[in-house]
Amino acid sequence: MGNTKIVHQITGQYMKMNKKRTLTTFLGIVFMVLLLTCVFVGKDTAIEYMREVASEKNGKWHIAFYDLNQEDYSRLSRVDYVKKTVQSKHLGLTTIPFSENQNRPFLNIRGMEAEGFDWCNVTVLAGRLPQNDRELIVSESVYAAFMNDDYDFSGQRSLLGQTFSAQFFGRKLKSLLTEGETFFPYDGVTLKAGAVVDITDSFPYFADTDSFQILYENIGDPMEYTVVGIMKSTDTDLSSDAGALAYTCLKKEAFYLNASEENNVFIMLDLDRLKVDSIWELENLVGKQCEENDYVMIFSGKSGDKNLNFMITACEVFFLSLIILASVVLIYNVFNLSYRERCKYLGMLSSVGATGKQKRSSVYYEAFSLLRLALPLGFGLGLPVIYFGMRFLSPFIQQVLFMDLVVRQIPVSLKITVSAVLFVIAFSILTVFVSAYLPARHISKVGAIQSIRGEEKNKKQYNTSRQLGKWLGAEGMLAGSFLTRQRRKRRGISLAITVFLVILLVTSYASKGIHTVLDKKLGNEYELRLHRQPGDLYLEYFEIEEAEEGYYQNSDYQALKEELSRNPEIEKIQEIVSEIYAFYLEDSFVSDAYREAVKGIMKAQNITEKKDKEGNVVYSSIEEAYNRHFVEYRNHGMTLVVLPDEMFRKIAENCHGNEDILYRSPGVSGILLDHRSVTTENLIFGKTEGFKAYDIPHASSLKVGDSFQAYVDNANYAEITIGAIAEEEDFRDYLQVSGESFFTLLMDRSSAEKLAASLEHDSIYQFGTADLIITPKGDGKAVRQKLIEVSGAVDNLIYVADDYAEMAKTFSTAIGNLVDWMLICFVVLTSMICLLNLISSIQGRILDQKQEFAVLQSVGMTRKQIEKMLCLEAGGILAEAFLISVLLSEGFFALIRYGLNALVGRLNIVVPYGLVAGAFVGTVLVVFGLTIGFFRRVKDENILENIRNDSV
Repeated sequence: MGNTKIVHQITGQYMKMNKKRTLTTFLGIVFMVLLLTCVFVGKDTAIEYMREVASEKNGKWHIAFYDLNQEDYSRLSRVDYVKKTVQSKHLGLTTIPFSENQNRPFLNIRGMEAEGFDWCNVTVLAGRLPQNDRELIVSESVYAAFMNDDYDFSGQRSLLGQTFSAQFFGRKLKSLLTEGETFFPYDGVTLKAGAVVDITDSFPYFADTDSFQILYENIGDPMEYTVVGIMKSTDTDLSSDAGALAYTCLKKEAFYLNASEENNVFIMLDLDRLKVDSIWELENLVGKQCEENDYVMIFSGKSGDKNLNFMITACEVFFLSLIILASVVLIYNVFNLSYRERCKYLGMLSSVGATGKQKRSSVYYEAFSLLRLALPLGFGLGLPVIYFGMRFLSPFIQQVLFMDLVVRQIPVSLKITVSAVLFVIAFSILTVFVSAYLPARHISKVGAIQSIRGEEKNKKQYNTSRQLGKWLGAEGMLAGSFLTRQRRKRRGISLAITVFLVILLVTSYASKGIHTVLDKKLGNEYELRLHRQPGDLYLEYFEIEEAEEGYYQNSDYQALKEELSRNPEIEKIQEIVSEIYAFYLEDSFVSDAYREAVKGIMKAQNITEKKDKEGNVVYSSIEEAYNRHFVEYRNHGMTLVVLPDEMFRKIAENCHGNEDILYRSPGVSGILLDHRSVTTENLIFGKTEGFKAYDIPHASSLKVGDSFQAYVDNANYAEITIGAIAEEEDFRDYLQVSGESFFTLLMDRSSAEKLAASLEHDSIYQFGTADLIITPKGDGKAVRQKLIEVSGAVDNLIYVADDYAEMAKTFSTAIGNLVDWMLICFVVLTSMICLLNLISSIQGRILDQKQEFAVLQSVGMTRKQIEKMLCLEAGGILAEAFLISVLLSEGFFALIRYGLNALVGRLNIVVPYGLVAGAFVGTVLVVFGLTIGFFRRVKDENILENIRNDSV
């Protein structure tokens, strides 16, 4: 026991004498603890913050059932993982005696349990929340001024304290026509001549016309209400509804007063007891589908999509593994590179009776004495890193959740749990133990004489390569000798470089994988548009089938284009005409890979059997289902896009199109975009537990020169020849395509006009919508005002606001930015560990070669020649590290691809080659810079001094 104490004392003296190496190890452990703190405490803090932000959008509830009867509510309430419930009920529409909004003259009053106001984010702007069933809080949207720039909050206060009698009523639409029908497209209501139909409370307010009138029918007895508060307008308070939203407070016994009553139920779940299929169980229990508040639940790994849940857990394991790997290599390298010095003082102790166990304990003593100091420091530094990191990321988080303009600024607060602290301590101890284990075990087995010599006995003999001397001179021969004989130091440096590169490359590739999944999962809405420059104005035109008074016709639109083209304030006008799902294609058009991908989506959505109304089996297998949907009904869709001629020619040149087919053929031709991504989000046949996606680079079975039939309906079709097949890089400078839900065909105007004629269309505008991109000179105020005036006067000409480009940002883009910044923060912090590793390794190598430098200088070698030798050594180490990094990274890439494909489907994840090249170049510069820098700090010293300077 006494010997062990002496060993530890001498180890402490050794640590003091080698301050730089000790400091490097200490800082490495501090960064490791800091990163572990970021993983465990940071994860809890981020999830809690994102829950807070997410709850601002839809509320704090987890799931909601609508129109639930009392029996079903009772069954739900008894489920063990249903933690709490809040009920709400619709009371009805009533008139507002104080309304200033002529388009919304009603109040839509709902009753809610008191706790529901917090769950549903009812935010008080003035006054207070209702406390009984005779008090109301009304939406600020009762004021028409709310929609205008001169909105004055002070005017709301005059509502407070007003009392009025509410008579609830229902509404019906009565047709005044003797023939024909009136269609209300927004609500999907068709009112046939002479008919009377019920309408919902959300149906917009209309004054009576010659075509129809509104019938009102009183419901129940009048109620007296007092306005006690004004609330912020919510997502459910739609400006198109006839009534502004208002809430009153009801007690639990006020619900289900009769057997036929149905109410809405918001549920808070016990997430710790939730199973994968728990929500399905609840839906089956009541026989209705619920609405899931995924914005809140997903950050607990409890969303309705088990694949996204798994990805969150996998990311945590991924980050944790890389932190431990980087830390283990750093600490192991420090102990390994100091092997020679450590052997000497432990060898002397061996000669006086120190055992292998005691020598092994010296390494553990050094490691854990540093951990004891680094643990509180690293944890303490980790907390402000988490706090300010969350402050930095909070705008991205709010953008992800579409909460850029939240009512209140949600503060970032640290969430430190006992379990998180214990995980940090446990993984810190585990990492340090693993790091020190191999050097400790190795050093315990070295004998006393060999330890005192400071060298390992090496039976293998090495011959210096003379060929290297011929190629690279004496410096190359000496560099080769070092790389061959000093394997421990070479491998230490090589390992440091390898870990840095592998972490950077694997993290970058994983980021690409996450982006790909998110793009497929969240960016599935098909969109195709021209690239716009800042300041461009956007006009949208669609042709109507029948001429009606007050509508722009094709001739009017053409006249407007002519007028704009002559306007001296306009620099350029570009037009694109497009129609989504313009054509239907026969199954022979698609490739086998595409067919199998679609069947994979069907399998994921459990499409096995379907029966008609009479009970006859329509199909009973995936194969039959595919044939039913895509062979019998030609259900493959194609979008048509008519481009400006100049843009079409540039894209055709980029993809090496066949000019004879595209420009000189008498028939109809075009450029095919046949890259498809089919997912469970854009190809829906039924409900799926998770998310599946398949990338098909060439989903068409056709090639350039082949023709196909594009059907408008069962009888009307056109023959089209493929003049080119374009990849994304061919058109990305001109067009932006997202969603990839359809095959897309690009045409120039000449082919489009031939196609319109063959289909007996009046013009190409019958294909769909015309988008006009107008580039003004200067600020374009006059042009903008003209477009606003024209579009405001008619219904088929729309001016899109200047912030269109900002509005077009998708959820996947926002969350991709968040992921990028989180990965950048992670890479920066882990790079600090790797940089410390490199500094320690290269510095240790240079210091250990001081005697060798002195000997070489004594026989006439200049410092320039020594620098060349060191650079050649570094080059050899880099070559080894690069080779190993590429092999290991490719292995990790394959593992990530396999994991994502097994989880999601078949995805094409692109390796970030630019980043890879940058990482390699940066590593070369750092290694050569550190090598030359540390060498130039070594002073010219007498050979005898260097040989004598053999201290520990």
